[in-house]
Amino acid sequence: MAPTVLTYNQKGHRLFLRALSSVCFSKSGAYYYALYHENLSRRTCLFLLKEKQITDKTALIDTIKWLISEGKREEFNRLRHFLFAFSESERTAYIQALPEDHQSKSQLILVDYYSRCLPSEGIAAHDYAWCVLLSRAGLKLGYLQKDQAMEYMLSAARLAQQAYSGWSEYIAGFVAGIDFLIPDTSFQTAKENRGFYTKLLSSRHSPMRQVDWNVALNSNK
Repeated sequence: MAPTVLTYNQKGHRLFLRALSSVCFSKSGAYYYALYHENLSRRTCLFLLKEKQITDKTALIDTIKWLISEGKREEFNRLRHFLFAFSESERTAYIQALPEDHQSKSQLILVDYYSRCLPSEGIAAHDYAWCVLLSRAGLKLGYLQKDQAMEYMLSAARLAQQAYSGWSEYIAGFVAGIDFLIPDTSFQTAKENRGFYTKLLSSRHSPMRQVDWNVALNSNK
């Protein structure tokens, strides 16, 4: 049976967008934000923009468009394509031969590891999650009009659905993106937030459990 098409002001539609961006929160209070902060406070929105070094409306829109069209996944995919020109044994030998202070060694280790367990879009979930959250923040602060924010969020949401098979794979792609950006070959971020991600996937109160991954997403018109 085909999923019902939802308009942007319906509960299921809002839940899907909120669930996509819920992974951006971490550590203390993350699950609380995922459950209860459908309407972000101005203080939280300003903090999110500051965290991403966004200082005005133009910078926000440029960042959102970059996340949709390119994002950090482009760099991840570039390194993956480079590594996968070699055989598995050649890849391992090449990475191990790099000096410890080589600027790309940690990223290559992460790309090699995550490419074995992620779909072809790799860490795109990180780009799409932040696109949705920054669009929500921009709407709250008045930097974006409602139709404009919804256009950005729905674009990211559709791309996420195309890239991943479900919420588990989406979270894996997001966590890989965090590790790639740091970069952290100890996988500390995933370890510290394992409880949060588990709750998002398993708790009946989680927005991810209340809306189907394959819900149809229409335009905001």
